[in-house]
Amino acid sequence: MEHKIYVILSKSNTLMAKAVRLYTRKTYSHTSLALDISLSTFYSFGRRNPRFMLPGGFIIEGVKSGFFKLHPKTQICVLEASITDKQLEDIKQRLKPFIDNPLKYKYNILGIIPTMLGISYKRKKHFLCSTFVAYILYNCFKFKKDYTLVYPEDFFKLGLKKIYEGDAQSYDKSKFFC
Repeated sequence: MEHKIYVILSKSNTLMAKAVRLYTRKTYSHTSLALDISLSTFYSFGRRNPRFMLPGGFIIEGVKSGFFKLHPKTQICVLEASITDKQLEDIKQRLKPFIDNPLKYKYNILGIIPTMLGISYKRKKHFLCSTFVAYILYNCFKFKKDYTLVYPEDFFKLGLKKIYEGDAQSYDKSKFFC
């Protein structure tokens, strides 16, 4: 059976997001992963408290909750991927430790500079947003580099289908059903 998953790329106006875009010269600076089209629940690494940059770590939020509730005009791009039963099970198995013990996982602040320099820098239980999503999806898609070096824009190179681009508050899953 075929399943769909969703990679959400976002462009906010936070200081960190602006710094990432300044360096990468790309539109999007954040990456999240959803397992259903509603985007009511998605997974990433970012602000544990949507109002403050630190501390950062594994987060569960939605297009209408968490950071996006406080910043509804944040621009998002939603990419859809078709996966198999086996791939979905692999994704769920990879997500389980994060969901079960979210506070054990931290934002990889020390990994920012090596990543920018193209150096793979792995720290146990530490991720950047895009490296986390790449890690979770690594057995489903062929990245041309180590997951620790994946940027948000690299998800466009996977040939995923763009189903939405606009502000977070205007996202409406009902538009995708016939």
